[in-house]
Amino acid sequence: MSEFGEPYIDLIHNTAENKQAHVENNLLKSDILILISSESVSKSNWVLWELKKAKLLGIPVIKISANEEDVPNIPTMLRIELNKLASN
Repeated sequence: MSEFGEPYIDLIHNTAENKQAHVENNLLKSDILILISSESVSKSNWVLWELKKAKLLGIPVIKISANEEDVPNIPTMLRIELNKLASN
């Protein structure tokens, strides 16, 4: 992912005491939100909150499938989606 910019990955980078505030602060600094989507995403209140907040802030969201068969293609799928955003 780093070839596309400086990613923020909550499970890796969030060592703050107030984790939700830390996520919100990083979201406010974001140009784009990339959702690596799995079956559990729709069950996560935190992910749903982040998606809603991104929409309210006008931050584009790119959804990439994380199905096992798709994982090797994530960089290619991301390039395609980023190109679509750039051409809009």
